[in-house]
Amino acid sequence: AGRRVRGKTEAITLTLRERFALLAMRDVFSSLDGTPLAEDARTIFDKVAATLPDDAARALAPLGPRFLYVPDGGIKSYAEHGDVVDALLTGALRRQTVDAQYEPAHGKKIAGGFEPWGIALYRHGLYAVGRWEAEPGPRIFAVERFVSAARRRSRFEVPADLALDRFFAGAFGVFPGGTPEEVVLDFDSAVATIVEARRYHRTQRLERRRGGRVRMTLELAVTPEVVSWLVGWGPMIRVVSPGVLAEKVARDHRLALRQAQTA
Repeated sequence: AGRRVRGKTEAITLTLRERFALLAMRDVFSSLDGTPLAEDARTIFDKVAATLPDDAARALAPLGPRFLYVPDGGIKSYAEHGDVVDALLTGALRRQTVDAQYEPAHGKKIAGGFEPWGIALYRHGLYAVGRWEAEPGPRIFAVERFVSAARRRSRFEVPADLALDRFFAGAFGVFPGGTPEEVVLDFDSAVATIVEARRYHRTQRLERRRGGRVRMTLELAVTPEVVSWLVGWGPMIRVVSPGVLAEKVARDHRLALRQAQTA
């Protein structure tokens, strides 16, 4: 393989592990099938594979079955949104406004000029970070809910202090809520090793407690995503604080129990 460096072509030698990583990256992007991102990932893989020596290229095929990407929580369908995704991605790259129509899960449709400030990938789904003309921003919009999107020639300016990592800093997932606050959780000893093996949020701090329990402290905005995550732990978790979060989790448990009893 080769690469262009200051007008010169230098050979690239891929180790066995690097070839394996290349296959893995291609398969991870397959969860976005139907989007330019998935197509480009396959194209990049094919281009690199085509430049490898014959023996190295032949060695790629047997590596495929040794890696399996298993997405959790389902995969969004973008089969009919290729043009929309392309317009939003290109608009974000070139800072160009798009004429768009958006149908939210709840509420009124939105139509007009949309400024895609950036794109986020969350749970195998794409989200556009941006604003509609004459409205404050940025806000988060699920890409699959854009009915149409076509780039204009007009350009927009993004605030100089905008950084997506800071924008999502207080979020548990992709939807920012209000002001982050201290969230304290106690996990049962039965799931202690599971909790200690993962980082659920960049602010989390863990502490072993009496009886093998694990206390997790985070700085989060209390959003529906946080509540849903905690409810999923069932009896293995206790919300120590804040009280409003504890009540929301308890409410959802009561509703679930009521549904089960009336089924």
